[in-house]
Amino acid sequence: MLITGVFEANLNIVASKISLSAAIAAIVRAHAIIFTGHSLNTFDESLREIKSNLDRHITRKTKEYLQQGYYIAISNYIALLGYSADNNPLAVLLKPQFSNQDTIMAHANSTTKSPSTSTLPPTFAAALRLFIQTAEIHLLCIDDKNTLSFLHVTLVFIRHVAGYSAAATFLFPSFPWRHIVYALNGTAVRHPPKPSANKPPNLASARDKARPLQEEWAMRGLSFAEGHFPEELFTNKNVDLETHYPKAESMRSLERLKRVHKLGVQIAEEKGKKFADDEEERESGSEEGVFWNDED
Repeated sequence: MLITGVFEANLNIVASKISLSAAIAAIVRAHAIIFTGHSLNTFDESLREIKSNLDRHITRKTKEYLQQGYYIAISNYIALLGYSADNNPLAVLLKPQFSNQDTIMAHANSTTKSPSTSTLPPTFAAALRLFIQTAEIHLLCIDDKNTLSFLHVTLVFIRHVAGYSAAATFLFPSFPWRHIVYALNGTAVRHPPKPSANKPPNLASARDKARPLQEEWAMRGLSFAEGHFPEELFTNKNVDLETHYPKAESMRSLERLKRVHKLGVQIAEEKGKKFADDEEERESGSEEGVFWNDED
């Protein structure tokens, strides 16, 4: 009841009356609408405010946005699962019995249309729209390295959903694949990944001796990240408590980009696309692109 009271109090939140930016106030209000199911007729207004203000907010916050970014991404995931509601359609389809590893990413390539929003529970349809819109905005801001924590969490979630073909029908047809193609190809041209480094099955292998990023600590224990990180990653001698803090995290942008590239490579390969491991091909901007070509 406490969380219900908190969200109900924020249904009519006004940024100018509290210490939140217009973008964050709109995101909080959107979550309040989704959680309570009240004032759904004002949800479009919240999305418009997010679209108008979030990119400027990202630019203003600079390195502080690293933390806000993964908070927003995880909040989107929680909203999509209906805040643990038993009847949430996506949560039901992400149960182990619906796992279908043989058809990973099939729906990302198919022409199957996503379920009509008119047939989905209104709060789930709203959560899906919030998820898609915030993803698009962050992908369009990909030149800002402080958006990478959001993208990192979102791609881990997408990678997880890919293992459940029925669940994928809710997300993949409307997911902004074209935006992610351009974003990943753009970052890879500036910071070319090494193909040989992208082959291990674990995206954050303990053998890499990588220290957890702050969003990895935040994802630890969440269902969509289960099995993604080896437990040793959080207990090995390379773990440094200072890596929890934004000031230290801002110095690790290339490590974060490598994580994002590894996820991009796996998703691209699962879509049946070619990973460009030729330096000349990267620089020439060939038809296939670094990750995959979205023109099929």
